[in-house]
Amino acid sequence: MEMFQTTTVLPVNATMALLKQQEVAQDLTPEEQAERRRERRRRQCRMSQRRYRDKKGSAEYNLKLDVNNLREHVQRLRGVRELLETKIWSSRLARDGAVLKAAEQYYAIFSRGMHNPEAGGGRAHEMQVGFVNAFMDEDVVFGDSRGVSGVLNQWHLYTQFHASLSVRMISAQIYGTEDAPIVIVKGVLAVRLNRSSIENMFPHIIANEELVQVLLSREIEYPTSTTYVFNERSQIQRQDLEIDFVTGISNRLGSTYATSRVMQRALISDCCKLGQVSSPDVEVDVRLRMPYILSSDTVV
Repeated sequence: MEMFQTTTVLPVNATMALLKQQEVAQDLTPEEQAERRRERRRRQCRMSQRRYRDKKGSAEYNLKLDVNNLREHVQRLRGVRELLETKIWSSRLARDGAVLKAAEQYYAIFSRGMHNPEAGGGRAHEMQVGFVNAFMDEDVVFGDSRGVSGVLNQWHLYTQFHASLSVRMISAQIYGTEDAPIVIVKGVLAVRLNRSSIENMFPHIIANEELVQVLLSREIEYPTSTTYVFNERSQIQRQDLEIDFVTGISNRLGSTYATSRVMQRALISDCCKLGQVSSPDVEVDVRLRMPYILSSDTVV
């Protein structure tokens, strides 16, 4: 059996080049051959580095594209946020303006207290009642009472128990949320006391005519702080009233001790309400009785 051996046939030029390289390699010294091998490795290394740089450059380019896309997306989101903030701010300004305007109108309408329909103030009285019904929730909470009638009743009593009365707004601050804003109004209640004031608010000092005359002689200004809690319909659902009687009377009398005598049994209840407290029929310390106070050597 004849055996056939397969051989690779190279092109003539390639064969001649290979033979030439082999001849050249045989003519090189070992040092030259080593240098040639090092040069060959350097060329391979440079080619590998070039391929790596090309690959790395492509990755960096793609990364830059991603970063630019993210920046554009962030910029669009910022624009959306600014638009929403503008809308929210505009809505908040509109809400704040509405509740603040309502509080200002409330003080303006009751600037001289409650008008008396029996004394020619029927039209003004109707306007006040109508405004309160629109301004306040029908179940408005005021101290221990509920309903608009409790608020109107206190305006009536404050007006009835004083010779004159006026209120004015000093400042207002708005707090709370968009659905439940809270307005805190600082103001002044200016009054002239009369005998009805003493009888209904400070009956325990009636016997001290000198003290009574000092209180009746001039106008008294009480600092006030009123908190209005609004509902989602921009109506007041709660009103808390604070009247600083102590400061007002102290400024008028010029004596902290005399002021304590006036205020210690005043018929003024929580939320500064009038007409709801009776003088307690309890045993009082002898040091608080009028003869002791009048004979006291206490220095004010």
